[in-house]
Amino acid sequence: MARLRITNQDSSIVISLHYLQLAPRLICPDVDWSWLLTITKRIAAAASRRAQKYGLVAIEQLYPLDIALIDNAIADANAFSFQLYCSCCGGPTRPKLR
Repeated sequence: MARLRITNQDSSIVISLHYLQLAPRLICPDVDWSWLLTITKRIAAAASRRAQKYGLVAIEQLYPLDIALIDNAIADANAFSFQLYCSCCGGPTRPKLR
């Protein structure tokens, strides 16, 4: 379990254990595998729950962020096209900032 927790969330480990306990039931259906289900349920009960995500965000909060992202994208695109023009066409170059 400790090795799995390094790369997986507890909920992922529980799902893997659930499928793992189903496999022996398919291979040997005559054997009593209830003890394995009990262990899986105990681990699932002890597993930490994923934090609940925040609810929906109002458009009034998203709109300014959206505008700022668009402005930044336009500025970056303009700077890139100017640099591309300067390097490809030998056009005027910007003075280097110190």
